[in-house]
Amino acid sequence: MRKQLLISTLAILVLLVSACDQAKPATPTPITLPESEKATLAALATEMAISAGVVSPTETPKPTTEQQPTEAATEQPASISLTGILETAPGKALVSWDAVGSFPSGFKVVWTDVQGLPVFPGNTYVYTSDPAARSAEITGDYGKIYYVRVCRFTGDACDVYSNLGIFAFQMAETAVDPTKTLKPSEVAKTPKPTSSSLEGSITILQMKGGEDGKAYIQWSSKYNPSAGFKIVYSTSNKLPTYGTDSYFYVPGETVREAWVDGTQGTTYYYRICGWTGSKCENYSATYTYKFPGTPATATVDPATLTITSIVDSAPGAVQVTWTGTGSFPNGYKVVFSQTNPNPTLSDGYVYISSEATHTAQVTGLEPGKLYYFRVCKYSGGCTVYSPTVTFTLAPAGTESGFTLSLDNAVAGDVRISWSISPDSEKGYKVMWSTTNSEPTMADSYYYESNPGTKSYTDTASGVGTTYYRICRWSGSYCLSYSNALTVVITAAP
Repeated sequence: MRKQLLISTLAILVLLVSACDQAKPATPTPITLPESEKATLAALATEMAISAGVVSPTETPKPTTEQQPTEAATEQPASISLTGILETAPGKALVSWDAVGSFPSGFKVVWTDVQGLPVFPGNTYVYTSDPAARSAEITGDYGKIYYVRVCRFTGDACDVYSNLGIFAFQMAETAVDPTKTLKPSEVAKTPKPTSSSLEGSITILQMKGGEDGKAYIQWSSKYNPSAGFKIVYSTSNKLPTYGTDSYFYVPGETVREAWVDGTQGTTYYYRICGWTGSKCENYSATYTYKFPGTPATATVDPATLTITSIVDSAPGAVQVTWTGTGSFPNGYKVVFSQTNPNPTLSDGYVYISSEATHTAQVTGLEPGKLYYFRVCKYSGGCTVYSPTVTFTLAPAGTESGFTLSLDNAVAGDVRISWSISPDSEKGYKVMWSTTNSEPTMADSYYYESNPGTKSYTDTASGVGTTYYRICRWSGSYCLSYSNALTVVITAAP
């Protein structure tokens, strides 16, 4: 009975509260219950909640997944060496490299215009999936300096990187109106500089970079020296001079920038001179530049290198052989120059990646010219050099197996053909003369650019004796010659 009375009292209280919610605000009158009543109400509320099916939630354990051991990837040994960056068109350049090892997923060529080491992912890149690829094209803006590396792609990142290449695009897009012909008065005439007018013509504008051992140098010149420039430098002489100090040679008369080697933390003094081919005709003011970084602790590499022989191996090519003592894990570079008696990587070079190989073929040389050669230990740069050895290539002569034959000797249709192996990569020069029995480029000639074309028809020569000869063309000079052919041209029937 008492329990029912308490339930009724609780119900009345609920109704009163509901009514108060809908009534105008008023000062509530507190209801005071004895402690015994409060305890009974609390127990009753609990009983009602249970009978209504209210259950306190309990946390359900989350299922656990057993971690399976992951097989560790085995890194495959490999090395990549950047060998060249060649501008092929405005805003386009071909990056070339050597690679030793396994490259199942191909290569990424990464580059940035922010000084530093480009990486993938993170910087601009091109991808080649071919493990045998050794070149790829990159793009950029005229006048900007780019930092370039090649890396081994693993499927989502790169694990092996090449040395750093620094490159600037120099070809500018120019719009030409093909319908306009300049009048003589519109053609600018450049006066030939005199010795008195050359003073102050060359100015070094800036130098930057060098963390990787190569710094960028840019200059201006009010004229184009006939044989290019010499960058003369010293770490002690504040007025470096050609003939007594070291130098880099820049053969292009219109070139206004270069990359020079240096040691981190070392201060250099630079002057640039206009080169005539035999002397410096004027100098820039001295420019002082300190390569960034801390000088490496001097350590003596016990390795030694010695060139043992240089011999002609083909027209415009030589074979260099050397010996070495010590360790050469990254191989060698054979460096060479026509002008620098101590050639470096800034001159021409051939890279040999195998430590066990001690010979190299150097091609593209000019027959009959003297060259300076050195072999260096390669480790991202040249760390040990052999002594310099000079060698004069054999002059261009008659190449064995390079045979010129006559097919027809009728005036207006003189046909000649030739056989040669291998083909001339840069094509041929067909030369002829009515007076010189061994024609040269000084006589009449025709340029055949297709290496596979091995015949020529002369429609201009008339009746009489004409001498013909073919040269294997390098792109700049004749590497070798065919036999000379004497043709007695007859009149057409």
